[in-house]
Amino acid sequence: IAEGKKEWQKVLWEFYNPFIEEVEKGKKNIKSQKVAIPTGEKCPQCGEELLKRKGRYGEFIACSGFPKCKYTKNIDGTEKEKKVLPTLEGVACPECGGGIVERKSRRGKFYGCANYPKCKFISTYKPVDRKCPECGYMMAKRTFRKKDIFECIKCKHREDA
Repeated sequence: IAEGKKEWQKVLWEFYNPFIEEVEKGKKNIKSQKVAIPTGEKCPQCGEELLKRKGRYGEFIACSGFPKCKYTKNIDGTEKEKKVLPTLEGVACPECGGGIVERKSRRGKFYGCANYPKCKFISTYKPVDRKCPECGYMMAKRTFRKKDIFECIKCKHREDA
């Protein structure tokens, strides 16, 4: 190609045509690595059969009815534990009355309702048991211009702490 004896497009097509045929054969003939071994047990939630699967954290048992049924358990037979987040004392969710918990995301910590996903209340700042004098909604404690203040989550009314 560099010496000008062959055209680069022709060389490329000579390689590409047999290569793409091999790729298509491979797609049809190679079996998936996602092997699911039946366990003979029934799912306690939906009644479908449970399968032994491999995930990025090792082997586990899952329902064959996935994605409708999301039941899983560890190989040793224990179900996955749900994290119990501590609630803030004396502070209730202004929307549903549930507790407020501190949560973490990739963007940092925030505060949300313990009844999520039923209740979608969230706050970037720590809510306190104090009502806004203007709208009656919950206030949050935060720092503003190097001073601690209370700010209404809804109307943004500010008071000194």
